[in-house]
Amino acid sequence: MSNWKDRDMCEPYLNENEDENPFSSGGSFWEVTFRTSWTDEQGEDPVDSFEARRELAGINAVGFLLDYFHKESGPHALAYFSGNTQYAGATMSNVPNCQEYHEVFNPPNYELAEGTPISLPEDSPGAYYIPGQGSNDSAVGHLLESGPEGKLLFHVKINKSWIDSFAMVEEQLQDMQGEAPFAIVLKLQNLKDDINELVDTVFEYYKGRMDDSEKDDGFEFNVDLQSLGKEMKKFPKTIGDYLRKASPDVCDWDDFEIGIDTNYDDRMEIGFNGDLTIAYVAMAGDPKREQGSASAEPGETSEEPKKWIAVPSRVGIKCLNMTVPFDNARLINMLMRMYSMTDEQPGT
Repeated sequence: MSNWKDRDMCEPYLNENEDENPFSSGGSFWEVTFRTSWTDEQGEDPVDSFEARRELAGINAVGFLLDYFHKESGPHALAYFSGNTQYAGATMSNVPNCQEYHEVFNPPNYELAEGTPISLPEDSPGAYYIPGQGSNDSAVGHLLESGPEGKLLFHVKINKSWIDSFAMVEEQLQDMQGEAPFAIVLKLQNLKDDINELVDTVFEYYKGRMDDSEKDDGFEFNVDLQSLGKEMKKFPKTIGDYLRKASPDVCDWDDFEIGIDTNYDDRMEIGFNGDLTIAYVAMAGDPKREQGSASAEPGETSEEPKKWIAVPSRVGIKCLNMTVPFDNARLINMLMRMYSMTDEQPGT
């Protein structure tokens, strides 16, 4: 979306219009719509001014983007990389997700923190710009939503070259070799059709049976299959959007920068924690991508069995966890059971 006010807070937007870049480095830059927990522009305490809130939102947006791309300098990525499993008193199993990044602004309580809180790079304040923050800057980079529950939004622009200057955390693959308690391999080529079959055939069948039981036997079911089916059908788009955003920043994910390509039998493995939040994502491209370029004779195909080689990553998974429909444990459970409820076979 081009209008920053309409974007989801968990979706960094890459602006490639150099004329709009406020940084001396030029080129493309990131934009983040930062939705705060404040319901007014400033607090009653003089120290809690609008300018102070704007600065705090900008710094939090920088930290969010560093962690989104799993950079070593990110406040939580760095703790994970260094082996420090405590940050501001919270274990790495419950580090802030996207919403908490945007809702929690108070500095950590150093007396209660069990670990060593990690500060952002010293030059972080120079890595962001919010319209209106400069001297003689008449631009408006904030919005107070209407209504009593309306929140204060900030339009934060972040220097892409500054983000890119930091190395990514070296993937710690031991978590991806059987330690995640749950995992599913999705066949992306047919994902939309497989979900449609689940919703339009299996769900409809059970919905009819449930309706009959309620009518004839007086049973009551605390499940709305029609609503669940509507949400299930959002998985392909959400996955495609995630791949387009994350792939440019993951080594060997180049084939997935356009999202889901139904011309190829690509596979996606998603590992889940015990609470059904995402632990990692691994992508495996269709082997025929390589076979097609290495064929000895025109039109010749290899008779060897296909071998999918997965490349794992954690880039952007905090945000993906907060995105519909991955934010719903019941829908995750349905996705994991999809192949067992239809005639389709799971990926391998």
